[in-house]
Amino acid sequence: AGVTYMLPTLSSYTLDEMLEARSPGQLMFAQKTMEELAEIIRNPTTKLQEWDQCISHNQMCRRLHGQKLTQGILQVLIAGSPCTDYSKWGKVLQSAGPTTAFFLILMKSVLQSLPDVFVHENVTTFPMDHIVSFLGELYDITFSQIDPADDCGFPIHRKRVYLVAHRRAVVMRRYKDIGFPEYVRQVQIKSTHKLQVFLSAMTAGITTVTGSKMKRLLRYRELFSNHNVFDLNQSPDARPRKNAADGSLQTLTTNVTSLWSEDAERYFFGLGTDTASALGTEMVVTTGVSNTAHCRMAGNSMHAAAVGRAIAYLLFFLTFR
Repeated sequence: AGVTYMLPTLSSYTLDEMLEARSPGQLMFAQKTMEELAEIIRNPTTKLQEWDQCISHNQMCRRLHGQKLTQGILQVLIAGSPCTDYSKWGKVLQSAGPTTAFFLILMKSVLQSLPDVFVHENVTTFPMDHIVSFLGELYDITFSQIDPADDCGFPIHRKRVYLVAHRRAVVMRRYKDIGFPEYVRQVQIKSTHKLQVFLSAMTAGITTVTGSKMKRLLRYRELFSNHNVFDLNQSPDARPRKNAADGSLQTLTTNVTSLWSEDAERYFFGLGTDTASALGTEMVVTTGVSNTAHCRMAGNSMHAAAVGRAIAYLLFFLTFR
């Protein structure tokens, strides 16, 4: 009683110390179970500093819960904690790893700011139950694994677990007077996933492409369909390897040419029009697929597609189902 825990912040330790787990704060994390850490984070006397040293901007920046955010229909926080300690690419240290500090800070930020909606994504081995232990008393939480290729028609195999935590009563109150397009209500939902609405919102996002864009897509198929590059796979079991026939081409494992629409008028983008245009231009090349195209196609574009376009539909279904 009366004890106030202060979380270590980036201003307290150097980045090297944080990542190499040499700081006292990291040792504290490693010696406690996630349940014990959850109790500390949920304690109302535990506070994050309003200002902290920002790595991205190299200056003191105000944290999320201290921002004077514009008031809209809903306050939505879309974030992802580091996957380093859970990914097959790393040492798989899990909760004993150095990135636990960043995860705890994220959880405390959510508890202090209490956004109406919190969307989180991470690798399939990340224990989403940890988030439930932090937020389960305040939020309705749903999560599910989604593969962009198998579930949404994207030429990417990048399985990730998406979690949506929302304050159902708040969302229902704010949304009750909003009219949703009728086609959203009628979308066929795939029953094998908890987050069916992600899939429905994706497939509802079929975009008609222009003749010039379709020409580029067809050219891409003509050049590379025999090289299995339609699947931009990030799995460590499918490391990119150079193709002997084309030294500039990064060849990946699974051939998923069937994902490309046979209808010359439509292609499964599942993105907003502007993003889709950029995505098509970036992906469709004439001499090879560069590392940059792989990273952007498989990373930022997929994440933007999954949470950006689908969020309104997602909330509607989760709230009024």
